[in-house]
Parts: sequence; structure tokens; C-alpha cells
Amino acid sequence: MGRQKLPSKKQITLEEVAAKYGVTDGATFQWKKQMITMGLPWTWEGIEKFKDIKRAQPVGDMAEMKRQKLQKEVERLDLKIQKERGELVLISEMRETAVRIVSIWCSELDALVGDLPGQLAGLTEAEIQPKLRSRIELLKANAKKGFGAL
Repeated sequence: MGRQKLPSKKQITLEEVAAKYGVTDGATFQWKKQMITMGLPWTWEGIEKFKDIKRAQPVGDMAEMKRQKLQKEVERLDLKIQKERGELVLISEMRETAVRIVSIWCSELDALVGDLPGQLAGLTEAEIQPKLRSRIELLKANAKKGFGAL
């Protein structure tokens, strides 16, 4: 089939391309997107070059592209399902929870430094150890509670 005379260089529409090549507007829209990616201009000459490139592509390349696209869609859906099940946590939620836990931890440590010396003054080592242990256990419990909320 010989090449037809191409219209002038005015802005061409998807409808004009669809009519010329006997395809849908949707197909020409996909062509235009692919041409932009390939760096081809949306002109009649660019479309002809694009069609020549497409004809030269082995069918296997298209099948591989479709397979890769399907694989990416499956991965995207897997992530969406994991998020809906609560198996994935947003980074922003993790950051917020970590800040809250560290804040609690720091305030507990500040309280420990502030009030333990008075409570421990004059006590023996055997009497100090249970008081320290109970405060440290409180720190651990608060951290567990914070992370458990994730």
C-alpha cells in the first residue's frame, strides 16, 4: 500500500488520525502518549515514523511489555491488599508513632533523673535496685504500648 499525500502541518487532532488510519480515538491517544515517550513529534511525519517503528518491532516485545505491565499491576494490587489488611503501615504513621514513643521515653528519663535521687537518698544498694527496676519496667511497658498501637 503506497503512502498517501499527507495534509498540511496544521495542528492535527486525534479524530483526524483515527479517521485516516481506521482506528479509534483511544488508539490514537495511546499512539500520541507512546510517541511523546519516544520523542517523536505529533505530526503526520512523526506518526508515519512511529508506525514504521511499530511495524519493525517483533511481536514478542509487545507481549513482554504487556507481561511487565500486568506484573506491575499485580504488585500494586498486592500492596493495596496488604495495606487494607493492616499488614503495611504508612511511613508518616511510623514516624508519628516513633516521635510519640521517643517523647514518652525522654519524659520518663527526665522524671527518673528528677525524682529518683531524692527517693534513693540514704538507701542501700539492695533497696535501690528494686526502685530502679520498677522505673525501668515502666519505661519498657510504655514503649511496648506505643509500638503495639501500630
